[in-house]
Amino acid sequence: MKQYSSFDEIVDADLILVDSYLRNDSFFQSVASEDTFLMIIDDFGQREIACDAYFNHNFFAADLDFSKTKSKFYFLGEDYLLVSNRFFELGAQRTRGIDFPERILISFGGSEQGQFCWPLVSAIRSLDVDVPLTVVIPGVESKGIPADAGDVVQLEHIDLSQAFEHHGLFVCGAGQASLEAFAARQPVIPVVIAANQQPNALALEQRGVQVVSEFDPESIAKICCEYLCVGLNNVANSQLRKDSKLSQAVKTLITYGRSKNP
Repeated sequence: MKQYSSFDEIVDADLILVDSYLRNDSFFQSVASEDTFLMIIDDFGQREIACDAYFNHNFFAADLDFSKTKSKFYFLGEDYLLVSNRFFELGAQRTRGIDFPERILISFGGSEQGQFCWPLVSAIRSLDVDVPLTVVIPGVESKGIPADAGDVVQLEHIDLSQAFEHHGLFVCGAGQASLEAFAARQPVIPVVIAANQQPNALALEQRGVQVVSEFDPESIAKICCEYLCVGLNNVANSQLRKDSKLSQAVKTLITYGRSKNP
């Protein structure tokens, strides 16, 4: 694959695909050409964009205001979800009642430097829960590892399509990873850690996923521990209805991710 240092060097491209928040209308105009098909991947529809094809795969895409967007073709919504088929295959396995290991995976994305994972690990351990944990923190060095972290595997990166097969619960930001968990029917606790995740969080809630509206490690830890104590012990729907003491978050997790009759 040929590498370019600037778009000025691209003079013979049939297709230019742009996926960046840093590009504005002047940039799109500079690369526009009758001989080049320009396709934009976007999340919000709030920027001034002129292109040949506009692509937004979010659940909420059809409800956005595209008055600033000029495009010949629009590809909007979950019909165009940018999620590997492997996640949907995992989801089909879960609906057949296949069991999954009791381990929690914690991953908050590329901006994570330990500011989310480690406080959550400490909060879980403060509840005297010894469940094995996997934390994903990009970069070689991570600061602030709790002394009482216990059974924790720390990774720099992970293939979620493989990781879901080895983890019974996933805690993540309410962005792309939560969409992949949704497709895989992975029991998941999406947490809003950035303002741009709020529309996706609302769309997930409308589809039956319990979302935590802000990062509160103590609250998230309680949901994790309650789910592990109850949800991973083959709780049937009949038992679920009778036990009104369960939090709604855990009831949602059990029904969504563990029920053999979802």
